[in-house]
Amino acid sequence: KRLNRSDVPKAEYEAKVRWKPKPSLTPDERLSVFRTCFGQGVNPEDGLAVALLLHTGMRREEATTRQVVDVTQNKLVILGKEDKTRVIPLARREPCFGVPSAFDLVKALTQGKSDNNFVLSHASDPARAWSNSRLYEACGRIGKIAGLPDLTPHQLRRGWATDLRRRGIDIAIISKLLGHGSLDVTKRYLGISDYDVEVVRKLLEEDSSDDRGQS
Repeated sequence: KRLNRSDVPKAEYEAKVRWKPKPSLTPDERLSVFRTCFGQGVNPEDGLAVALLLHTGMRREEATTRQVVDVTQNKLVILGKEDKTRVIPLARREPCFGVPSAFDLVKALTQGKSDNNFVLSHASDPARAWSNSRLYEACGRIGKIAGLPDLTPHQLRRGWATDLRRRGIDIAIISKLLGHGSLDVTKRYLGISDYDVEVVRKLLEEDSSDDRGQS
């Protein structure tokens, strides 16, 4: 039987129909996007904007409304849904050679701007923010070059969250950093990919090998 919108509560409908989890970015795909952002033949503004999303896990509408005043030392203050404020630490660790850390990236994006200027602004007018559609299009252009033609701002947000989980960060902390009101939403964000399954398979094989060696 086909699920009709009027037959079920909103939360259940969204979970069963609207929300269809897709595998998140693998570590190699994540690095490919980062490298593409700062590679040859890429519009520098596109690269900086896409890297910002992958570095911070911001929603598209959050990224296009951040002002310089929202940057405090090594943190980025975000006003999310329902006017909820959260703080994203800006890591100083570079994801790979040739790609700036989140801290250095935001520093470059805000250098020479006044507090009321936008982090993602037009090169000729720092007081004019990027539009949501422009950011979406930038993701598409970067993704096409990186071999991920369907890349979207939302996928970058999920990729950021999944990377934190793979590094052992507690899901409750990730949920807070994403600005979610429920752990269930965060769990759906952390889509399992073939990469994750393969990691577990190798881990189990190593454990089995160790057991045989000790017997």
